[in-house]
Amino acid sequence: MAKQPRTTLAALDIGTSKIVCLIANIDTKGTLQVVGIGHQESKGIKAGVITNVTDAENAIRNAVSAAEQMAGVNVDRVIVNISGAKQKSHFLHVAIPINPNQEINTRDIDRLIDEGCHHIATDDREIIHCIALDYTLNDNQGIDDPKGMFGAKLGANLHIVSGCATTIINLTNCLARCHLDVESYVCSAYASGWSILTEDEKNLGVILIDFGSSNTAVASFKGGHFAYTHTIGMGGMHITNDIALGLSTQIESAERIKTLYGSLFTSSGDGKDIIDVPHVGEHGTTDTGHIQRSELVDIIKPRIEEIIEMLQKQTQNANLSSMGASIVICGGSSQLTGMKEYLSHHFDKPVRIGTPTMLAGLAESTKGPSFATSIGMLEYGLDHYLKHQVGLGNHRFNVNQTMLSLARWFKENF
Repeated sequence: MAKQPRTTLAALDIGTSKIVCLIANIDTKGTLQVVGIGHQESKGIKAGVITNVTDAENAIRNAVSAAEQMAGVNVDRVIVNISGAKQKSHFLHVAIPINPNQEINTRDIDRLIDEGCHHIATDDREIIHCIALDYTLNDNQGIDDPKGMFGAKLGANLHIVSGCATTIINLTNCLARCHLDVESYVCSAYASGWSILTEDEKNLGVILIDFGSSNTAVASFKGGHFAYTHTIGMGGMHITNDIALGLSTQIESAERIKTLYGSLFTSSGDGKDIIDVPHVGEHGTTDTGHIQRSELVDIIKPRIEEIIEMLQKQTQNANLSSMGASIVICGGSSQLTGMKEYLSHHFDKPVRIGTPTMLAGLAESTKGPSFATSIGMLEYGLDHYLKHQVGLGNHRFNVNQTMLSLARWFKENF
């Protein structure tokens, strides 16, 4: 197979329940054409943390290999999502002196943002994103883009997202064992925003809730920027586990029941709506029990209420209510019947289920909200590619040099 050309992007969505690899070509018009799709059950990974390197390596290799076979190229670098990893938002204002006799250029902005990163980077925290929400120039505030202007003091209000350094280094190590370089790390909720949010929503203010398998991430966008993020350690797998325990069935059966019949509301017809529940008895024998749909609602609803309570607390602490006029949801559990209405009631905001961008070449099975992160990473990568082509740069696309050195060492020795 051919080596991965520079006009090809590969996104690797590493989750607790699934690993997805998408490979896309960038055409001459600057649009994406998906040419390879790999989908694999996730193993050795939980809540964004590597729990078994060998299992994780095998699962990643299988997903990437399937996409490579379909695309007819060998992938050596990928955009990778970060979920969990104790993500944290930091906010600070930094300022640096600049030459008042020269136009402000990309190098000045690079130096400014590097200065901000130095304030946050520590041995136990790894910077994932460093985003300028707006700039200041001398005494002037609220500047969107200072390039081409003149001044003596350039400042910026920064949103910096950091994650657990150990978690990210271990993930980098695992990818290096798969002979993959990390082109960029991107927060899952931020990536999802690229694929499901409209420009109006990002400009006016919106809260995004991404229901993952082990985590639920909340993010806000305002003024066109990624303005805040936080992750709680509870997601769709916890609902599945509750169903399995409550109905004395296997995880696989519980997941199927949740997907087909999961709901947050009861109706007058639920008493007549009977659900078959497989039970595994002694010596591997199988029989089938029966429950009413209302009983399933009684199992699902308390866990959803717990997740919503944690999200409400976080949005209040971060004062997100003032940052978002509406809510957009994605991820597997966003598709539970009644989830949209339930969240709208609790947050007193309009809620919609996010539908990812329709990229050319995508299979029908990958067009739902469960694939918002995978598709969003390609959109994120395309934005970087196009900006790089015109020399604008992109600080959110950097990977720590220590991690790159570590990755190269593993690739050379394994």
